[in-house]
Amino acid sequence: ISYVLRRIREKRMVVILRKRKYIILICMVMFCFSLSSCNFDPYYGKRPYDYGASTWVCENPSARFVVNPEDEDYDTPQGEIQLNDDDIPFKLIFVTQTDQVFFVISKRGVSYDEGYNDGGFKGDCVFSPEKFVIKVDKDTDTLFNGQYDELVFLRISSDKE
Repeated sequence: ISYVLRRIREKRMVVILRKRKYIILICMVMFCFSLSSCNFDPYYGKRPYDYGASTWVCENPSARFVVNPEDEDYDTPQGEIQLNDDDIPFKLIFVTQTDQVFFVISKRGVSYDEGYNDGGFKGDCVFSPEKFVIKVDKDTDTLFNGQYDELVFLRISSDKE
């Protein structure tokens, strides 16, 4: 009888050890997944700067920006928008892991590195290889005062220019 009881205990221990191994393995997989998912960006490869050298043009209001992959800050494209018959520099700052962008302007004579706090807005984006749409957030719009609901930029590849 003692032999049978010992065998039963040994089998239980083996089962318990196997369960522990599986639990540890599952925890390790979940840990690795959580580390890698922190860097996951669902919009990677979809923003305007992901399509290479190109110019993006908006007709209403008149605006354009250039993407040059050779620039150090190519992922924050700079351009000009025409407001009140004046060309005003702007910069697009894309928010990582979201479809949002900050459209910020700067007065003439102020370098791009100095604060872009002269107006702008935040917007949600719709990305495609040939078209980039910014839906203007009316609550943050200090540039158009509600005049535009969205800006639609069309891509002109640099080899077409």
